[in-house]
Amino acid sequence: MNIKVDLILLTSRKRKSDNRHPVVIRLMEDRERKYKRIGYYYHLDEWDQKRNQPKKASNEVLRVLKNEQSKYLDKISKLQADGEEVSLDTIMGDVQKNKKPAKVLQYFQKTIAKLKIDSIGNSNVYQFVYKSFKTFLYAKQNKIEVENLKRQYKDEDLKGTKDIKFTELNKILLDSYNNWMIKRNANPRTRSLYFRTLKALYNKAVYDPDVRLSGDAMPFGTKEDKSKFAVSQFSKKTKKRAITSVDIAKIKALDLSDKRTLDEARDYFLFGVYGMGIDFVDIARLTWSDFNTKTSRIEYVRYKTRSRTDELVDFEIDEYTLPIINKYRPKNEILQPNDYIFSKILNRHIHTTEAQRHNRIRKVITRVNRKLKTIADKAEIYQPLSTKWTRHTFASILKLEVKASINEISELLRHGDVKTTEIYLKDLEVEDKDALVRKMKNIIG
Repeated sequence: MNIKVDLILLTSRKRKSDNRHPVVIRLMEDRERKYKRIGYYYHLDEWDQKRNQPKKASNEVLRVLKNEQSKYLDKISKLQADGEEVSLDTIMGDVQKNKKPAKVLQYFQKTIAKLKIDSIGNSNVYQFVYKSFKTFLYAKQNKIEVENLKRQYKDEDLKGTKDIKFTELNKILLDSYNNWMIKRNANPRTRSLYFRTLKALYNKAVYDPDVRLSGDAMPFGTKEDKSKFAVSQFSKKTKKRAITSVDIAKIKALDLSDKRTLDEARDYFLFGVYGMGIDFVDIARLTWSDFNTKTSRIEYVRYKTRSRTDELVDFEIDEYTLPIINKYRPKNEILQPNDYIFSKILNRHIHTTEAQRHNRIRKVITRVNRKLKTIADKAEIYQPLSTKWTRHTFASILKLEVKASINEISELLRHGDVKTTEIYLKDLEVEDKDALVRKMKNIIG
């Protein structure tokens, strides 16, 4: 009985909203086939069909993909050696049953390898937390006091660190890690980020089909539950990050005709406010395929929440947003659906990998934020204006000047957490959404 095990990009099934296809393990016996997704997604032009692997990927990612394929090949060899039945069902079933208790550092590495494919920023955060937590375990296991630790350790210095199971990640250990970070002069903001990342890692492991871990032992909880570690203990009141319609009028009134980079920064900021608070990273990643010419709407999936939901966010293209789009539209060029709308930020021919796109966007954000602070000074606003202010400004004007309800704002911003906007609201009609946003735009002018 000949069963073939392949690692392939599955293009015949439903793909994600950003047109990426899932990488799967395909088991074939005669004409029968079974597929197992392994959590990686690629566009067609990013996949080498002959070698059945990504065209550009780190050795770590390639190793993870090959290991997934090896699980099934090893199972076939074992079943044959034991003289047991070898079928698609027994192979698929036994591999699923063969889940092992996950270890924290090991799962960190697996997660980082996956994130490096399409979320470089997140992979960097996970890498920082991984290194910090590993150093903490190293110090704890070797009984090294904080004052005797080096400021930075190389990977080879930490090789002897013993990994721990997720079940050992309890409140006592987390409290110890927190105190250790305080002694290392980590501020509350850093500690909040690191513990939120640890919590996210735990949740990923709980829902990972290849990991045996119950959510019942989750060590994170609320402040009220003294048996759990509360990430919310680090929360502080956020400083104001919004300007008024009067401030925007000042920005629009500036003559920047001879200052190209300032003018460009202003356009991105205004587009962000007009575009229902669209984040800069989403502005940068908009392609012409996101522009629905039949409805005159931009339709996209938020980059920040794409791993949790494929829900489309949409807004109207009108007399406020269309001139900005046309201003950066290449002249005398035939545009392709996957060309970027704001091609001064990203170019599909140059920024071909996720790492290149991530680095380019970060570089442009730094430059734009610097220019926005200059713009704020020129407009006599005296606020540290940045790209992050567009979303808050949009919400603030809706609330204070349009007098929209928090329910409506929640829906427009696609907030899914009751703690973020306090109240949920079922879908508004598109006409109602547009009417609210038009009121805001009319106020701004």
